Amino acid sequence: MLFRSLCSLVARMTFDKELFEDGNAVTMNEPAVGGGAMVIAMCDHLINEKINFQKQLKITCQDVDYTAVCMCYIQLSLIGCNAVVVHANTLSMEEWGSFYTPMARMFPIRSTHEMQPTIEMIAELPLQKTLTEFV
Repeated sequence: MLFRSLCSLVARMTFDKELFEDGNAVTMNEPAVGGGAMVIAMCDHLINEKINFQKQLKITCQDVDYTAVCMCYIQLSLIGCNAVVVHANTLSMEEWGSFYTPMARMFPIRSTHEMQPTIEMIAELPLQKTLTEFV
């Protein structure tokens, strides 16, 4: 019970509601995820704040222990998180595999910074004729 309370406290301390305004997607990274308790606590806090974590929270988790990676993947999949769980050593940057939750496969979230090159490319395209010019 103490561990869950501690995770909930950290989630409340690191939460910033302004990041989620206007439906913005927010990226969360947990470099030593273990079973996913901190991530689950953040999702629980977002529910309490009336924010849909399934649509607005993109999660990346890493752990060096394969058993922890599997445990985290199962838990995040069951609660519907949009996440990728990576079997990796965060410090040495070695990666052995990654697992996308079903939500991440079916409904990928694109953060604004990921879309920026596409937005810039579209802005550079020559203007197309508008529909009214054809009528």
